[in-house]
Amino acid sequence: MWKNLHPNIRKRIQIEFLSRLGSSLIFPFMSIYLFHAYNAQITGVLMMINIIISFLAGIYGGYLTDVFGRRRLLLFGEFIKLLALVLSVLIYPFIIFLGLPS
Repeated sequence: MWKNLHPNIRKRIQIEFLSRLGSSLIFPFMSIYLFHAYNAQITGVLMMINIIISFLAGIYGGYLTDVFGRRRLLLFGEFIKLLALVLSVLIYPFIIFLGLPS
């Protein structure tokens, strides 16, 4: 079945797998980081807001896909992910980004 898929579809599935894997690895530790920075109530509210916004963005993303097309929206989404990664590196010292002791 995998060999029967178009090469672009296979590449997109691989990219989506890596993206979701990265998100799944980061999300639990984000709650620990937020708990140390804030208290438990604020951490819970921030995590809940993240999930609600993701849900609503997924629904709205379906509408935007119908308006602008899948390819354009996928490229825009990947650009936003890249921009967020670059900003996360620039916001904190690079040694913290690598996880090395300072």
